[in-house]
Amino acid sequence: MSVYAKINSENIVENIILCEDKDINQIEGVYIRQDPAVTGPAIINSTYSEELNRFILPKPYPSWILNSENVWQSPAGPEPEGFNYWD
Repeated sequence: MSVYAKINSENIVENIILCEDKDINQIEGVYIRQDPAVTGPAIINSTYSEELNRFILPKPYPSWILNSENVWQSPAGPEPEGFNYWD
């Protein structure tokens, strides 16, 4: 069994299902197989980038930017090491 993300026409994840690989083509819709090591995690409202073959998590705040590692980053910069800055 594998985890699949159902994406809509805008590549937004609408649903997450657990399905046998051999049966996924029998389900209506576009499903992307989630492999955390390759595609990263898929959650509802994340976006699938076909170009990167990755799921991009929803933007947490309007001012945050997507860095080169496809992770949302605060405009204040990355969290300092050894300090739980955001809590």
